[in-house]
Amino acid sequence: MIKQQQTEKRKWIINPQYCIKYNLSAKTVRNMVKGKINNELIGLYYDCSKSLKENLSTFKALNLKVGKSKLYEWCKENNIPTNMKNNQSTKNTVGLYLYNPISAIAG
Repeated sequence: MIKQQQTEKRKWIINPQYCIKYNLSAKTVRNMVKGKINNELIGLYYDCSKSLKENLSTFKALNLKVGKSKLYEWCKENNIPTNMKNNQSTKNTVGLYLYNPISAIAG
């Protein structure tokens, strides 16, 4: 009964063979997976027609823990412009920036 209660509290179960194979700690693997999941969630809910501030408030309403610097980093990695007001070249092409969550998981 005690073992069952302990496993119910866990959020992540890491395969120790994976850690041994790639010479990684369980904490490192957990953080890598959490990062990929977080990036996928950002991609699902990010709206290119909104500002970064509006997107941050959307993420907060969805209980996603995404900071301003993480959102800037995510936009840079996915070639999404962050300053729409001062950049005339992206004003007409904002709809062309699409995020593909499948490629984020594979890459």
